[in-house]
Amino acid sequence: MLITHIGSQYATDHLDPHLGQFGWNKDGNQLMIGIHVRYSAHCYSVSQEGPLPEGAFSFADPGGGARVFSPDRHAHSLLVPAMIGGLIAKPTSPVARTHESNWTIFALQMQPALAPGEIFYVFFRLKAAAGHLAAKFAGGVVALELYVESAYARTSKVRTGERKPFGALAAEFKK
Repeated sequence: MLITHIGSQYATDHLDPHLGQFGWNKDGNQLMIGIHVRYSAHCYSVSQEGPLPEGAFSFADPGGGARVFSPDRHAHSLLVPAMIGGLIAKPTSPVARTHESNWTIFALQMQPALAPGEIFYVFFRLKAAAGHLAAKFAGGVVALELYVESAYARTSKVRTGERKPFGALAAEFKK
């Protein structure tokens, strides 16, 4: 999708849904885990506050409120699929549960550069895939849906609790 915002165009196709798969050993059994990844528009937008500049791209958020396109968030969102791909390629990568009961990973360095003191966080939820999403994977594969709720830089650290490898989290969905 192309977005026109204040006279410039921005592509968001890097955030199109995609599939990934990896192996994980759980209790001596090798599992194949398939992941259907989707991304929220929060990866490239912010809450709308105050009047909009002429030509700003804004939209109603399905969760309530209004959102406006953010060139900064969009620039950083270009790296989010690679961060999620890194979890799938290296499922031993650690993830942490936030106090909002979703999971997070973070990066200290990004391109374009983060402002001094900022950390870039990716927030996601993982659940068992159902229906047509589960059917995208061959029999015997644990089919999951990973939904990236948001991704942005912030100066305050995210409070987290439980930490575990991404693969261990995914393997919890094995019935």
